[in-house]
This record gives sequence, C-alpha cells and structure tokens, in this order.
Amino acid sequence: MLLKKFAYIVKAPGYSAEKHSTELSSDQFSTRIVGAAHLDQTNHKIPVGVVMYTPDQEAGLLKLFG
Repeated sequence: MLLKKFAYIVKAPGYSAEKHSTELSSDQFSTRIVGAAHLDQTNHKIPVGVVMYTPDQEAGLLKLFG
C-alpha cells in the first residue's frame, strides 16, 4: 500500500497546533505541517522522527532562509 498522507511536526518556542498548522493536498497525496512548542503535545500518538543538520548544512540554510 502506498503512503497517501504524511505530516511534519515543527518544534519551536511559541508554536501551537491550534494556531500553527497547514495542509497541502492533491488528489494523490496530502501533507500536514503542524507547529508544537513541546513534543508531548502529540500525546505520544504518532511516531516522531528527527532531522539534524551539520554545521555546513546549517550555514547553507541560513544563507537560503536568513
């Protein structure tokens, strides 16, 4: 079975799912992006992955996004 939905949780101070969320969707796929100040706001109902960047990658992100 192909994955048809995916979600990203962005953890940052001051974020809350009620105020900071959006969805992108097409007929074939749906992506939800949700902000959370603390990962315990997920009530441990979903798996949480981690993305980490090397210092070089962080420098590139700062150039791109400021």
